[in-house]
Amino acid sequence: MFYYLVGAILWFIYASYKLQGHNYHQYPLMPLISFMIAYFLIFLSVNISNIFKTKKLKVIIILLALILLISPMTESKNRMYDTQFVGLDIAGDYIKENKLEGERVMHSSHQAYGLLWHGNIKGTRGIPDSVEKMENARVNLSANWLFIYSWDLQILSEPDERSSYIRENYEVKQIAFNVDQNGQLMPVYLLLKYGGPFSENDINEAIKEGPVLTKPYEFSFGTRDLNYVNV
Repeated sequence: MFYYLVGAILWFIYASYKLQGHNYHQYPLMPLISFMIAYFLIFLSVNISNIFKTKKLKVIIILLALILLISPMTESKNRMYDTQFVGLDIAGDYIKENKLEGERVMHSSHQAYGLLWHGNIKGTRGIPDSVEKMENARVNLSANWLFIYSWDLQILSEPDERSSYIRENYEVKQIAFNVDQNGQLMPVYLLLKYGGPFSENDINEAIKEGPVLTKPYEFSFGTRDLNYVNV
């Protein structure tokens, strides 16, 4: 335990900037945390037994202590469970069914790497930041697919050469979207393939013509559907 505590201090120093982000960086410390929680419960139980002589009162106090522990742990668990990047499986399955041998995909990086797992396909490290790099990826790596997730959709509205290149050379294969309380469409991602062009009108027409499919995703607060259209 002593060496584990020393190691934990070193880990906090080394990984402090990571610990506030993804919770899997906390995994090396989980055995230590488990030991400390278990010891805390033993410490609590022994001292309550020494202070209070009534058995029912002891049980009530220990249960209250457990509730105080469970509440923040449940909140933490829900926060992790509710952080979902929906649609990666849908787009990945579409690629898996329609890709040609040796093809790759340019994608939005970060959590969008999950697309590669579902599509059983290799990818790039994000969407290249220039037309030259995109062409290089397409010609030399057969990266004919392009997956643009929500945080990268602004790429299409940027007044630059890359935006024009995507619009003129790629066609829409799949669109995923949510609908807000006012009935407005909120795009989640676009799946494109080389062979364009496309425009916003094409996207709107594809959604109107449908069929609009849905897939439910489970959250701690209930189920939420993601809408998508295969073009």
